[in-house]
Amino acid sequence: MAFITTGVPRWRRPETEEPAHGLFLHLVELNGYSSVDLVAECLGVAVPSLRSGKRSALTAFAQAIRCPIDLLALNSPVELPREQRTERKYNSGSVSMTMRGVAIGTLELNRKHRRVCPACLSEARHHRFWWDLDAITTCPRHKLRLLDRCGCGNEDRLTWKDTRIFYCARCSRDLPAQSETADPGVLSAEMQLLKRFGVIEAPPCAGLDGLSYCDAVDMMQRVGAAKLGGFSTKWQSAASLALDPALVRARGYEIIASGEFTSLFDELLAGFKRAKPDIEPGFTTAYGWFYHWFNLRGGRRFSEFLSDALIAHARANFHIIGSVATGLTDDGGLPATYTLEQAARVCGISKTSMRKFGVQMGKIRKEARSGRVLVFEGDALRLLAKDLREGMDKNGVMEQLGVDLRVTEELLLAGLITPLFKDRRWRNSFVFRRRELDDLIRKICGDSPLVHDIPDGMISASKARRSLNMSGGFFLKLIADGRVKAVARLSGSVGVSGALVDENELRLAVMNLVGSMDLPITLAAAVLTTTNRVVKALLARGLLRSRQTKGGQLVAAASLAEFRKKYIGVTELAKLGNCRIERVRRCLTFMRIKPISALVRCSFPGVSRPEIENRLGEFRSLLVSGLRSVKVTSRREGVA
Repeated sequence: MAFITTGVPRWRRPETEEPAHGLFLHLVELNGYSSVDLVAECLGVAVPSLRSGKRSALTAFAQAIRCPIDLLALNSPVELPREQRTERKYNSGSVSMTMRGVAIGTLELNRKHRRVCPACLSEARHHRFWWDLDAITTCPRHKLRLLDRCGCGNEDRLTWKDTRIFYCARCSRDLPAQSETADPGVLSAEMQLLKRFGVIEAPPCAGLDGLSYCDAVDMMQRVGAAKLGGFSTKWQSAASLALDPALVRARGYEIIASGEFTSLFDELLAGFKRAKPDIEPGFTTAYGWFYHWFNLRGGRRFSEFLSDALIAHARANFHIIGSVATGLTDDGGLPATYTLEQAARVCGISKTSMRKFGVQMGKIRKEARSGRVLVFEGDALRLLAKDLREGMDKNGVMEQLGVDLRVTEELLLAGLITPLFKDRRWRNSFVFRRRELDDLIRKICGDSPLVHDIPDGMISASKARRSLNMSGGFFLKLIADGRVKAVARLSGSVGVSGALVDENELRLAVMNLVGSMDLPITLAAAVLTTTNRVVKALLARGLLRSRQTKGGQLVAAASLAEFRKKYIGVTELAKLGNCRIERVRRCLTFMRIKPISALVRCSFPGVSRPEIENRLGEFRSLLVSGLRSVKVTSRREGVA
């Protein structure tokens, strides 16, 4: 390969801790070029290839600057032979290169932006290889934070497209405008990582020294995330907690270095007991996601240090058996985790359905940078398999609850019953948990006594449909939500079909809903003492507002409350006065109160409610004394 070295007259060999791509950037600066690509063309090498450790790029660069390849590669990432690369177990990417003899992967490198230590640059103006490590955010020698911008107010970050090691286009500085002191805890944690590369000396750490660099970074972050995030069934990391990764790793290192995991495990166990008080603690449950992360990494093979701490804490707090002491299996000696294919086989469903279920229920865990990991927890999966075996379809639901298909759909839309698989049509046969249906029956019927006939003053769902225009599903929802109470149930009824409530209490509950929640057209019609057709006409003319849902059209709560505040129908007045509608009309005519024409056009002969309330005494006296006597009295008073 021919090199155009005449275009790059000034070059040198790498300084201490200077990687090949750092030297390349310095050559651009030394020769005063305004384009990195021009120098790359002259030397026949690309900077991204150098940063990725491509052997061909390192060789070409070494030949161009007359430098031994071993010297150039000493502080540079160098790709491993394909047979020596290892794939990660639970996220994307692989351990594919070495740097100073330490195996790393592309995930360990900060490849987009550059960072520098101001004090290091003032001592020797060249790049250091450890500035590229994503987990390193401080300089252990000067106890300063690494910076990726000037600090003078210019927010432009350093990149590998720059033509100088450092230069601020705003203030023309060759060094950052300010320095930031590093957090002591972060410094201590990162010194443990940098000692592997021979950058700095650090005290031994029993919990980390036996791990690779990648595993040490991961363990510090996971322990820190467990401490800061508390108990959770979903995997946690600095990204999922929206915290500074350096501070999360520092918190994890503090716990690992002390070897005192008891307080951490106590907090996780306490969180589990609060979240699931009815479940006995075990390895696969008590520590949430943290145990499953540890188990997936290899359990005791990954870290005997952490395994011993887990086993010691478990023995002190709940019963474990010998097979669990490895940290790899659960209480029954069954697998603690399952792959997608294994999970589908256990549940007897397709992998596609299993994947959908995993995404729906959060059983497929997501990592911020590494995509999706198809791992199912053993206890949850076996419970799902049991639910699938013992579950029932829509016909079974109707039979157990004693309701028809329409009511079943209304209960589903209201969230009172939940299928295992969501967002599927009825033709695909929902699967429902039997125990949840039993819980709903207990919640609605409770300990209400049995009666052979419906007593006076009580009302059933079917009677509420006739008198209040209320659907059976809404009737049951009012009971389940605690707005009314089932005071009795018919003997011989199935499930929730025989629930009885007090009629006055039900009517009061319906009126209390006005203004607090959107109501179906049928119930809005009952509130206004009119028909569904009239309510639809009011909606069409904009006198009421609606909202469309999966369950149909709903009358907006605020709209209905505002309408009732303004208007009252003749039918409602007749009901309040316990008289015929015609008599109410005659009284309103005598009082010279005319129905509002906009309402009349919707077949709703309504009048102003405030006006009626202001003249309520006169209206009642007309109804009680009779219209003729009132006319006579008025005439006589006029003559007098």
